[in-house]
Amino acid sequence: MSQDHLVTSLLLLLGLTCWIVTGRPDVGIHTQALGEWHTTSWESCEPEKVFQAVNDSASRIITPTVGLQRRTLTCISANASVLPPSWCGDTSQPQPQQHRRCIVAQPCRVADWSPWETLQQGCRGDDDQVIPEIRSRQRRIVEAPLVPTRIRTADSSRWQSESECPPWEEKLFIDRPSQLPLCNQRYKWQPSPWSACRANSPISPAIRVDTGPNAALTSANPPLTSSSSSQICGGGIQMRGLTCLRLSDSRPVNSRLCRALTLLPTVQQ
Repeated sequence: MSQDHLVTSLLLLLGLTCWIVTGRPDVGIHTQALGEWHTTSWESCEPEKVFQAVNDSASRIITPTVGLQRRTLTCISANASVLPPSWCGDTSQPQPQQHRRCIVAQPCRVADWSPWETLQQGCRGDDDQVIPEIRSRQRRIVEAPLVPTRIRTADSSRWQSESECPPWEEKLFIDRPSQLPLCNQRYKWQPSPWSACRANSPISPAIRVDTGPNAALTSANPPLTSSSSSQICGGGIQMRGLTCLRLSDSRPVNSRLCRALTLLPTVQQ
């Protein structure tokens, strides 16, 4: 075979090989996509590394943990068949993201409950009228909650509101008469001194009888004191105030806490 024939044969063989390689769609790199990328949902954020703990404005300890989320990338044809990745375009070009950094979800952590504190001492009246006893207890937030979110830097994150934490305060109301003492064992009415005697009403003045030498019946406001030359026919009133006291420490409290007690008179003639 001449050299020319040999070169021609080699060129033909090379051309056939190039046609086979470029003509078969499952071999080589395609510049035109024959399928499209489909992705699954992002998996949960898994811890990758822990950054130094910091304190927020409310002095709650926050330890953001940077993690990694993954999802599966699949090349799918128009009839939902799985294709080789090369069928979805040039693999040297950017593909849909399969990994991303995230903040690992962190639940809200709270401390143990404090002891119960009595806000209002309850009691019952003789007729089983009830003043409910109110108690409360609290617990503080030890670690604020975090939610998964995509981040660009280690200190970028989105915080949940405190409503995502369990209740930090509880109140207990005791209002069963059988569980409460009598109100006179916890509260009492404390009266103030009686005021000076005053005229009952300017519309109905008392009759002052003058016993002096020029005695005559006259209408006048009654005096607060009598003298040897006058007497009071009629009367005035005295008044006083009442304060509700707590017996345990003799401190004034809201008057409604004494409403089950017998009310002392505040006016007398």
